[in-house]
Amino acid sequence: MVRYSGRCVSSLGYEVVLARMISGFAIGVVTTLVSILILFLVHRFSAVARENRAELLEQMHENYSRLQAAVSEMLARADEADQESKYLEKVPTDLSRRLSKACSELVALGDKVRSIESRFSRKDPNGAGRDILRSLGKANQLSTEIKQIRSEIAKEIQKERQNQ
Repeated sequence: MVRYSGRCVSSLGYEVVLARMISGFAIGVVTTLVSILILFLVHRFSAVARENRAELLEQMHENYSRLQAAVSEMLARADEADQESKYLEKVPTDLSRRLSKACSELVALGDKVRSIESRFSRKDPNGAGRDILRSLGKANQLSTEIKQIRSEIAKEIQKERQNQ
């Protein structure tokens, strides 16, 4: 008499023993197939995540390049505003103070832009992304301020020419 799960085969019948063996085999096959499917999905999602990360890094580098160009352009505009203010006989105190503040903030922004490159080299894309966003906001604010200052300097120059 053969024993199966502690019972005699003769008392269970061969059909029941065979059915239990087949169901155990089927459960094993299904479990294996589900495991293979899960491994495939994990591999696929990790590949998509790597692709998305590479695309994100590429976009951040493009934004970084644009930010560098914008800061360089603003530095040139600020220099022009400074040169234009030298044509004034008397520069209004408020205008001089605002120009000085904008220039110092622009220099600080330039330093921040250089520090973003070090974040890329340290493979800190999250920090680089945050710094780029903050710097873009500051660059936008400074660009508006420099445009206003240049406009006011032009008005002051025009007033002085009319008074002569």
